Amino acid sequence: MVRYLNEPDEDLPNLRVKEILKLCFRIEEVRATGARPGGLLHVVNSHLSEFRFTPMFVLVAPTQFVVQWRPAWERRTDPPKALTGEELCRVQPSTAAKSILDLMDAGMLNRVRQCMCGRWFYAQSAKKVVCSAACRFRKFKNADQDTYNKQRAEYMRGYRKNPKVKSKTRKEKASGGPE
Repeated sequence: MVRYLNEPDEDLPNLRVKEILKLCFRIEEVRATGARPGGLLHVVNSHLSEFRFTPMFVLVAPTQFVVQWRPAWERRTDPPKALTGEELCRVQPSTAAKSILDLMDAGMLNRVRQCMCGRWFYAQSAKKVVCSAACRFRKFKNADQDTYNKQRAEYMRGYRKNPKVKSKTRKEKASGGPE
């Protein structure tokens, strides 16, 4: 899905998927406040109605199955393209929309983020705010030194108040140095 969001195509299905993502983010924000989403659901449902999904039985154990909704194959009006690696990796708009819904259902939609460089990425940890080491370096390099110093000082104040750190520091002072 992230690969799909980073594609440069700006045709109607791509714009629709990106709008669904924005609306889902807004629904998550509203849900966090405890308010009712109201008209947001109607708007996102109208966008979703443009996609086709098919129910399928999926075997999860020899005698147990579940019903899953999968994107239906989209019919193409243009002639088929050669099956290159790039074409095989291409994500269909309905698949991207389904991925957004699955992430939202799992409570993981907040992990889909847009980096300061404009690329979309899936944050493996809750702290991650940039897509690559190059962007992390750029973020650090562009950061205001005063802001960095204030944040670092605040972090260190909290660190020093930590009971484990306090006891370790006392032991070091009593023994005459680090262990």
